[in-house]
Amino acid sequence: MDNITLYDLSKNKSIIAFSGSDADTFLQGQVSCDVLNLAETNTVFGSLCNPKGRVICVFHLFKRLDIYYMVLSSTLSKNILKRLKMFVFRSDVLIEDVSENHYTFGARKQHVKELIDIVETFAVVSINSKSDLTILIINKKYIGALEQSNAISISEQLSEWNHALISECIPDITSDSSELFIPQMLNLDALEAVDFKKGCYTGQEVIARLHYKGTSKRRLVIYTASEAHAPAEAIHAPNDSNSIGTILNCNKTSNNDYTGLVVLKIEYMKEGLLVLDNAHQLSIKLAPYRLD
Repeated sequence: MDNITLYDLSKNKSIIAFSGSDADTFLQGQVSCDVLNLAETNTVFGSLCNPKGRVICVFHLFKRLDIYYMVLSSTLSKNILKRLKMFVFRSDVLIEDVSENHYTFGARKQHVKELIDIVETFAVVSINSKSDLTILIINKKYIGALEQSNAISISEQLSEWNHALISECIPDITSDSSELFIPQMLNLDALEAVDFKKGCYTGQEVIARLHYKGTSKRRLVIYTASEAHAPAEAIHAPNDSNSIGTILNCNKTSNNDYTGLVVLKIEYMKEGLLVLDNAHQLSIKLAPYRLD
């Protein structure tokens, strides 16, 4: 067996549990994905939006024994927990952070079967059907099996993991980028994180109107650069007084360049070099999946 690298995401990801007889309908009215079609055999990618259709967070959702588990950025978990509890009212829903019970690891899908043979996993969460990446949720009482295996290396250096997500143009939202973008700007419609047939949820009217009556004027693309860019940084072209895009994230590569994702005006969306008004350059690469 080749050595398998797991990326320890436990400090970066939180897990929120939703239990109670109304948990499914409660979540269905809050998020962009179809919760009612979630079973124990699949996972879903989704977003929680504000009433203006802006993405507060993105998450992966899975289900175990009628309890729903949301995996999301740790920078947002406390705010999301507080926000969602405000809307429970008289529903039979218990919302709690259960992150301390589990370890969260990033892995390649090709290694999942081998990993399951080594350690008992609580959940295997697919990043997306288009992705080669997955998240393993492992109960803390089983972590010894991983630590004792000679076939597994656990890395807390997340640059390689972040680079893999960027290469597949998979967005994540942190406190720096929360409530800046509608789902289509983040390509969430192309990544199966928005269900346009499920009915009402917070922000649905804005998101559906754009889908059925217009097109997004900005989309998510990959960039590389020789200098760092800050999350939420606006970028400008030499002859355009308005911002042409917003940086989502930035990751330093092994050769001391930088790569990341940027939400860019569609008229600037083409493979090649993009020159900014400060003479800096971004090398643009389109998402490896189809945008309708």
